[in-house]
Amino acid sequence: MLVRGMFRDRSATAGGLFGEKVRMRAEQYLNPDRRSDSRVLHALESCLSHPAVALSIVGADAVWVVISMVVGFPSRLETIFQTLVAAVTLGMVLVIQHTQSRQQEVTQRKLDELLNAVPNTDEGIISLEAGSDDDLRRVRRVHRNFRAAGPTGKEGR
Repeated sequence: MLVRGMFRDRSATAGGLFGEKVRMRAEQYLNPDRRSDSRVLHALESCLSHPAVALSIVGADAVWVVISMVVGFPSRLETIFQTLVAAVTLGMVLVIQHTQSRQQEVTQRKLDELLNAVPNTDEGIISLEAGSDDDLRRVRRVHRNFRAAGPTGKEGR
């Protein structure tokens, strides 16, 4: 199901286009048709991808290094730091992987819809992601030949 209100008239939004983007993003995370864990991961990714978060993390790292230098790099403090960095890195990798996977799935469905709308479309291309490597090579070869033929249908340069 599409996000409710996705195609509303943007001129009617008090905040203009920016306000519409914020509203659409909020609806994306609040959409009750999506699983709650997916909504949380997308909201987390959206918040943590802000440049201020990156600057805060770099600043916190710098403070940690300075404190470690002042107290003589105690092994317990360094172990805590390494454990935190490893845990945060693993968590962010999983969040990014989830959000990219969902975005890729959405893009694939949109492309499938476009292919369905075009007359004389090869039905095998719509399900190409499930095809064999030979199928992918065959389609790549056909499209390469098509591009080489140019817009007039003659063979390439």
